Amino acid sequence: MAMAARDAQLIADFAKQVKELAHRFAAEQLAPERRDAGAASRTAERLAAIFEMAVGRVDELIPPQQPLACCSGCSWCCCLVLLVEAPFVLWLADTLRARADPASLAALGHNMTLEGGACPLLADDGRCQTYDTRPLVCRAHSSIDADACARQFADEDVIIESRGGQSAIWHAMAVGLAEAMNAAGLGRDTALHFRRAMVVALAMPDASARWAAGEDIFAVARSPECDQGFRTLHGN
Repeated sequence: MAMAARDAQLIADFAKQVKELAHRFAAEQLAPERRDAGAASRTAERLAAIFEMAVGRVDELIPPQQPLACCSGCSWCCCLVLLVEAPFVLWLADTLRARADPASLAALGHNMTLEGGACPLLADDGRCQTYDTRPLVCRAHSSIDADACARQFADEDVIIESRGGQSAIWHAMAVGLAEAMNAAGLGRDTALHFRRAMVVALAMPDASARWAAGEDIFAVARSPECDQGFRTLHGN
């Protein structure tokens, strides 16, 4: 078996294990009988840690042939329209609420309504102000060519090359989380429009508790286009 084929099989096997791990933890935390106000944040925080661990392990087993072009202050991908799962929205909103004053939160919520352009969470130097609590979709976006990212931002038809292991792990974890959310009766919130969902979560101090209780708080952040986008990214 060629080295490339062995690497691909190793990544596929590892991604399957990570999917099962993500599914198991999310299912435990989001089960109706266990779900509480902290369930969303616990789920998102643990899945973020699993993702970072998994990506690091793949890089150890299969040393990258090309370094990532991504670096602090590079923010081309922060202008994309993001689809995100509800637990990551709520984790981020709860973290911001603990760190920022009410006026800052209100300003951020307003900026989130202004769709287009760079993410409102970016600082003036292009750095994410909530990097430690960013969603999986943000963690998974990577590139080995920053110039290609800039050209795509300028609406050129450019393919962004990233590390295969990182993409595979993201897809696997997204599917594992979606399956757990479906089983828990929360599947409607697996593909939310990030900015619209953040507007809701920031304006609602008890958003995590209300979501955990089954209230449909994110209806305005869902659409058939979002659902189709999720299927395109991760499969049906």
